[in-house]
Amino acid sequence: MDSKKTGELLGRCRERAGLTQLELAKKMYTTQSKVSMVESGERKISVTEMLEWVEITGQEDFFLKSLAEEMKATTFKKAYEYREEAAKYKQVVETMKKALVGVGA
Repeated sequence: MDSKKTGELLGRCRERAGLTQLELAKKMYTTQSKVSMVESGERKISVTEMLEWVEITGQEDFFLKSLAEEMKATTFKKAYEYREEAAKYKQVVETMKKALVGVGA
């Protein structure tokens, strides 16, 4: 998941917990500016910070469920893209086979 989507998800966790950015920042011993930059995707967050964020907000289940849904959606999207690409290559191969048959005749 990219920084923007991660930040949006972490922001939803904070909002679901009823915390302001400043309140969360104080609990994490950081600044409101850092919280804002993470939520907007302008700043990456470490796995340790992410776990702390989710634990402080009490949104572990929500976070994991949302993360799983995002991964599932991404996987299906990639699978569809690969299938489309494979269909294009199949058409190219069939065209080449027909052309080669014509050359051998």
